[in-house]
Amino acid sequence: MRGRRTWTPEADAWLRSYAPGHSTAEIVREARERLGMELSTYAVKNRLHKLGVKTGVNSGRFKPGHQPYTKGVPRSEWMSPEAIERCRRTQFAKGQAAHNAAPVGSERVNSAGIVEVKVAEKPFGVKAHDNWVPKARIVWEREHGEPWPDGCRCVFADHDKLNLAPENVVPVPQRIYPIVNGGVSGGLAYHDRESLDVAMAYAEVVVVRRGLQTGRHDGGGR
Repeated sequence: MRGRRTWTPEADAWLRSYAPGHSTAEIVREARERLGMELSTYAVKNRLHKLGVKTGVNSGRFKPGHQPYTKGVPRSEWMSPEAIERCRRTQFAKGQAAHNAAPVGSERVNSAGIVEVKVAEKPFGVKAHDNWVPKARIVWEREHGEPWPDGCRCVFADHDKLNLAPENVVPVPQRIYPIVNGGVSGGLAYHDRESLDVAMAYAEVVVVRRGLQTGRHDGGGR
């Protein structure tokens, strides 16, 4: 299930507050985590321009269409024989893994503070990173004996991403995730599984109420 892409007044307010000092890539990642929005960097740049917000960050990237001066030029014309030989010694043979590659079963903590487990040597998809999966999902699936629910985000009931006790790992449907765990208001208050269940029930009521109101506004009801 894909996240929403519609800009709301709350999302605009968050963008104005968060954007200064952050790159578009950071904004895309934070919008996904806090607001449940799936945005491209192009969409973020467009919105920033429309709101008149500047990040103040220079990405340092080349402009579209830029070509390196070495494109199509043999290495022998811009590298010394010694440099070419050094490159050959350090290049991987086809199919060769790096000497420091983590073995399957290894664990790591990613930049978002989530514990991940390596489940395969190589990604299953092109340009994917799905050979590393959140350990919380593995814990939940082992506890419940079924796959992680489609369209659900992982929420830690006590807010501790390193607490992987089964009761602390909760799948929250995407439709209520922004209400429970993010947005400009910071989400609903919860500190354990019981209070998180209450927050989720309240969020479901909010979603239903919004749906009824939208139906009335669109002429779908009286």
